[in-house]
This record gives sequence, structure tokens and C-alpha cells, in this order.
Amino acid sequence: MGLFLAAPLAPQADGLNTFKSVNANPAIKVTASSPHLRGVFWRVFAAVFVTVMITGAAITFVLPEMYASTARVSIIHDQPDVVGHNWPAVRGIDFVFNTNSPTYDPYFILTTFEEMQSVIVLSNVVVTLNLNAKWGQRYYGGQTLTMYETIALLKKHLQLAPVGNTKLVSITSFSEDRNEAAAIANTVAGCYVDIRQKQQVLATQKSIAILQAQYEDEEQEIHTLQSNLVLIEQQHHIESGSVDTGKNPDQAIANAKSYLNEKHQLEKRQELHQLLKEKIEYEKHGSLLPVNSGAALTDYAEPGKYPVRPNKPLCLALTLLMATVLGVLAGGVAVWLARRQENAKG
Repeated sequence: MGLFLAAPLAPQADGLNTFKSVNANPAIKVTASSPHLRGVFWRVFAAVFVTVMITGAAITFVLPEMYASTARVSIIHDQPDVVGHNWPAVRGIDFVFNTNSPTYDPYFILTTFEEMQSVIVLSNVVVTLNLNAKWGQRYYGGQTLTMYETIALLKKHLQLAPVGNTKLVSITSFSEDRNEAAAIANTVAGCYVDIRQKQQVLATQKSIAILQAQYEDEEQEIHTLQSNLVLIEQQHHIESGSVDTGKNPDQAIANAKSYLNEKHQLEKRQELHQLLKEKIEYEKHGSLLPVNSGAALTDYAEPGKYPVRPNKPLCLALTLLMATVLGVLAGGVAVWLARRQENAKG
């Protein structure tokens, strides 16, 4: 193809317009039919180019315009926690409510994304915005969609992404209606935060229940130790810390050590018991305060001003490139076929 476009036209002495062959082989010599072949190339190129451009432009402008809106949520990594703090040892008793120190979780963001797209979150979004009926009317000719059909469609309209170097997650929604796109993004964010708050309330209630059970166990243990001390005092005649050595001083000293050990254990248990009581009161007081769920809606989505899909300038540029490439290829094939036909006749 390049041979016929680039080879210069050289006039001969006899006045006939012919082309000089680029190669020395006379079998490849271009004769006076080259203007005809050039016409074939340009006619085919023009036909293919115009067809592709018209088709691509028609598809680009027929596709529905999609608007995007983005809401942002602040996420804090929850730690497994019964009481909220690691408590120090109490006089030798290694009493720790939470032995799990904060660690890096490589799956935290992915887990958060799955939670945001879970049925429990998206079903609330569908009900709040009445998407079963709206999208059934828009996409399925008025047929009301089921919850799972709408959720599957809703997931295709969502795009979740972490915001670099922050604890924020962006929730972007796409829709043909700019106001609906903003409403979906805000509702997904709001439903996720609400569910995190409810989970935090349940976790706090469970924490209080665990502490209360442990408090009652410690209380029972204290009663047992107190009974043991009274029994030791009665058996060995121990009163106000004084020991009656009697006829067997060694046995009396052993009894005194046992008594002091039991008393020491009782004091530690009583201190632990008081610590549990304070913690229960702290948790109950905290449950009355506004819930810190570890998630908060930081930026509300606003309706988009301009459509983001399809990208018409990009689509038209790609269509132009494709039309040019296909036109050149089709023109080259047409010239090659025409030349073969001429050689067969010659």
C-alpha cells in the first residue's frame, strides 16, 4: 500500500505517465494503472472511515449519561475489648481484661468494604430509597424487583476506595439521576454508620454482662475465703492476729502462716472485687453517653454537575483512531486485491 502512496510520479520521454519501480525486479513495476489503484484505496478508506465514525459517534451519544457523587466515612479499627483497657496486676494477681494489644490488620479495609456492601447495609438502603419500585420502573418496564435483584444492581452502581494516607473511605455512587446518585452515596454511608453504632451498643451490653458475671464469681470466692478464715480462727484459736502456741509451737506457726496466706488472698480478692465494681459502673455510665461507633460520616455527597460516563471526548478520539486504522487496512487490502486482478489479466 505504501508503494502506491509514496512512489513519485515520473514523466517519461514518450509523454505517458508511469511510475518507476522501487525494486529492481521489473515484475513489481507500477504501470499507468497506479492512479486507478490509488483511487480504489481512497474510496475504500473513505467508506470505512465514515462508517466507523458514524457508528461510534451514534453509540457514544445514545449511551445514557451517568453522574457520580461521593460521600466519605471515617473508619477506626476496633480492638477486641471487654472493658476498654489493660488493667494492671493487683497485688500479684495477673488480672487482665484484654490481652490483645493493637495490631496491624492487612484485611481491615477489605473487610470494611465487604461490610459496606453486605445485605444488612444495602437492604436498608433499598428500603429507604424505595429502589425496588424505582429501578423496576426504570430498567424492567414497571416490574417490581426483589430485594436481592436490587442489591445486585446496586452493587454495580457503587465504587468503594480508601483515601490515601487517611482513615477515610470514599463511597461513590453512579446513576442517571444526579440527585439519586448523591442520595445513594449518603444513604449507604449513613446505614453503615448506624449499624456500627448498634453493634457497639450490643458489644457494650455484652461487656457489662461478662463483667457482672465475673463480679458475682469473685463475690462468691470472697465469701468462701472469709468462711475459711473464720474456720481457721476457730480451729487454731487465732484471735486478732495472735496465735496460741500451746504445747506444739511448730504446728502453731504453720497454722499462723496458713491463716496469713488465706487473709492475704482475701485482701487481693476484695481489691479485685472493688476494681470490677468500678469498671461495671464505668461501662454503664459510658453506655449512657453518645455512642462512638468507630465510624462517622465526614463528607456528604453532593449531586454531580456534569456526567462522568460516557467520556465523550475520549470516546470520539478513540473512534477517530479506530476509523483511521481500519480505513487504512481496508484500503490496503482493496489495492492488493485490485493489483492481483490486474496481474492475472496481464
